[in-house]
Amino acid sequence: MRRAVRTALASVEAGDLVLVACSGGADSLALALAVAVEAPKRGVRAGAVTVDHGLQPGSSERAEQTGATLRDLALDPVLVRAVDVGARGGPEGAARSARYAALDRAADETGAVAVLLAHTR
Repeated sequence: MRRAVRTALASVEAGDLVLVACSGGADSLALALAVAVEAPKRGVRAGAVTVDHGLQPGSSERAEQTGATLRDLALDPVLVRAVDVGARGGPEGAARSARYAALDRAADETGAVAVLLAHTR
């Protein structure tokens, strides 16, 4: 994972900000940790964003807990975003669309040059 992160960060300039998209699952937390370790070595600022889809009871608490974990990794900024999931494309497709829109907005708001994902789009 750290090798993949080093490769991803190779084209990022010192001082630039990258965000990690983190669901709180094992893959995205591993990515967040790898970015937290590798980005500072290159002078790259690293933050994170987690998205609450609101589809399950307790999802907002889980999103806040994920945000706290990301802050513990010294990622900054850490954004916790709630989204409204529509019906278009079925439940999974609608959630995915809402998530990617939230990630795009987070990048725009923070000036991040990239959002790193632990899975494919």
